[in-house]
Amino acid sequence: MDNAERLFQLSADLLGVAGMDGFFKEVNPAFERVLGHSLDEIKKRPFLEFVHPEDRDATLAEMKKLEGGAVTLHFENRYRCKDGSYKWLQWTSTPDLKRGLLFAVARDVTQLKEQEERLRRAEDVAAGGVLRIRPFVALRGALLVHEKIAEAALDRARRAFEEKLAFFGSKLESARAVSGTPEALAQALREEQGKGTQLLVLAGSRSMDPQDPVLRGLELAGARMERHGVPAYPGTLLWVAYLGDVPVLGAPSCGIFSRATSLDLLLPRVMTGERLRATEIAGLAAGGIVAPETSYRLAPYKAGAPRGQLE
Repeated sequence: MDNAERLFQLSADLLGVAGMDGFFKEVNPAFERVLGHSLDEIKKRPFLEFVHPEDRDATLAEMKKLEGGAVTLHFENRYRCKDGSYKWLQWTSTPDLKRGLLFAVARDVTQLKEQEERLRRAEDVAAGGVLRIRPFVALRGALLVHEKIAEAALDRARRAFEEKLAFFGSKLESARAVSGTPEALAQALREEQGKGTQLLVLAGSRSMDPQDPVLRGLELAGARMERHGVPAYPGTLLWVAYLGDVPVLGAPSCGIFSRATSLDLLLPRVMTGERLRATEIAGLAAGGIVAPETSYRLAPYKAGAPRGQLE
């Protein structure tokens, strides 16, 4: 075996000699290694039969150029493998018009094409923006507590929620206790809406209780429940509703004090003016435990205090 024959046999690239009649006359072992067909199979059938149907017109057009004496550089098409799959091959070919032969070298570029496709998909996604940064919007907030609560506790709630809203550049306009009847709650909600309040928090909700007057009060006020319950702990009983465009958040009283809860997961989104949908709220299930390990999702309300907390 001379040196040329040794290179022909050992080459990792596909080397072949084809006739202008569309059949391979000689092929090296790389054809079988890459495509799985025996060398005899490849030579007995027109090579166009191995080409992907979508690539045949382009392959025929390239053959016409070769028959006219042109040289093919980096032409790509797909060849069918023995198992029915396809491999992308990149061809460089030179014609010998006197003998009616084509001398061709092909390289398997399937992996590269797959990487290009993944990159293309990523670019398609990125075209719409991979990361969006929304500024906080200054909102006027109100806190309604609809359960019996001591004045000192109400004052503590007012100060805590006021401090949290201030971090986002917003202001707590009012904090008051409201009678727990559906009618009184509905009236309080409409009053706040009429005053131009842009964020409402109802504390003291018993959302596990189907008789909770808040649910009926929301209905009477014309509010729409977006999500009843949040997949984050503590604070799974939190609910999110909208009174027109005004977000209404309901939570047990503990949610408005200094402890970090699901309310603190929602607030950064709410404070951008984004309207939260049920699917986005459900997304809180990813790392839904409100714990030090997931505190990066919480606002740093106060220097020296853990994120999401005031003390």
